[in-house]
Amino acid sequence: MQAQEYPVEHFRLMTRLAEDLRSLPAQIEEHEYSYSTFGSWCTTVRRRGHLFRIIFDGKELEVRLDREIKGSKTEQSEDLCVVITEIVARLRAV
Repeated sequence: MQAQEYPVEHFRLMTRLAEDLRSLPAQIEEHEYSYSTFGSWCTTVRRRGHLFRIIFDGKELEVRLDREIKGSKTEQSEDLCVVITEIVARLRAV
């Protein structure tokens, strides 16, 4: 794959993810993509009043779903899963 094809493929994947999240329903609130950090990305999603972050670490090739822990003065998160195919199912269960 040529270098300029990686961002195109990323946004194809994000389109599919957005369509899956719409069926929950869940609202995408923020998204970041960085080609220069091995294609890493992070998407913030709101579902039933809870904030979640879907994070892809391009260097480690890991995906995880973090849930914001309310009531904490410092930003913390709870690692919910590490397989992208489980993310929508996990959000659906919330």
